Amino acid sequence: MGQYSGVSRSDLEYQKFQSDSSGLPAVNVIGEVNTINTLIPKAYDYVTGSYTTTSDQYIFKIGGTGGTTVATITIEYTGSDKAAIKTVTKT
Repeated sequence: MGQYSGVSRSDLEYQKFQSDSSGLPAVNVIGEVNTINTLIPKAYDYVTGSYTTTSDQYIFKIGGTGGTTVATITIEYTGSDKAAIKTVTKT
């Protein structure tokens, strides 16, 4: 699967994921997602993630890939094994 590590072939085949402009997999949401939690309190219809050895970042947008960012979640880990979370930040 190469560039899509962590994404199964069936997920790609059933279009749960698609490539974003950088070639990374992004969640393909059909229709608006209405949230009822306090982490992402606004509606979103697109989520993409980026990953480094010690952090993960998730960007939530309304209006698809080129839409408006409604929230960004960054998770920092204490080490490259990602066994323990150091911080979680929402902007």
